[in-house]
Amino acid sequence: MFNFVLDTILIARSESGDETVHSRPLEAALGAASSLNNFERAVALLPPFYHDHFKDLEGPLMRNVEDGKVEMVRYLLNKGVSPNIDRLDSTPVTRAIMGGNDTIVRMLLDSDADPTYQTRHRNNALMTAVWQGRVAMASTLLDCGVDPNDGNPPPVVLAVFKEHLNMFQLLRYHGARLDTSEAGGLAMKLADFHGLSSIQDVLVHEGVSRDIILDYDLSREAISKSWYPLLC
Repeated sequence: MFNFVLDTILIARSESGDETVHSRPLEAALGAASSLNNFERAVALLPPFYHDHFKDLEGPLMRNVEDGKVEMVRYLLNKGVSPNIDRLDSTPVTRAIMGGNDTIVRMLLDSDADPTYQTRHRNNALMTAVWQGRVAMASTLLDCGVDPNDGNPPPVVLAVFKEHLNMFQLLRYHGARLDTSEAGGLAMKLADFHGLSSIQDVLVHEGVSRDIILDYDLSREAISKSWYPLLC
């Protein structure tokens, strides 16, 4: 289908004598290219004035990150596409984390993706890694200097809600705080509300009091409504 579209564009240009015919559909085809050969063939058909404008290649980068196309991601980054895109409250790094692709996460970070970047809803890469249970990726981000307390809610609260003890311990090792109502207090109330007795015991061992009063709706429905859209 991809080659059919390009062939159709070539025929239309040949018949009209106009090299700019169907430039917009051609841009759309660039976004759908899933291999280097297809992509380079489409680029070769772009009018000269398009060649220096790679802003529109942000969409293909996001799509190829999500699809796990390592070589396409490398190609687009080498073409100068920024790894710090914020589209629909996600970034290339958060998309790669969702897809579980360690190679692309590392590639983006090596290409100067900002591991601390927060979207307008304060979602960030570490929150996504914690929510998805990607311990190795969370460790990579923390080793890059990401603040373990940065996020709303704090990442340690997400680890408690997901009952992910290894993640919890990793965050604590890197300095995640539990001495605030937004972190330890909310974590304890979540554990209590959802009957996570083993997690409560861990929090008590870490110095969090069981006797905390917070005005939060802690039902799974409320949490899913406020957190899930940001992280999934």
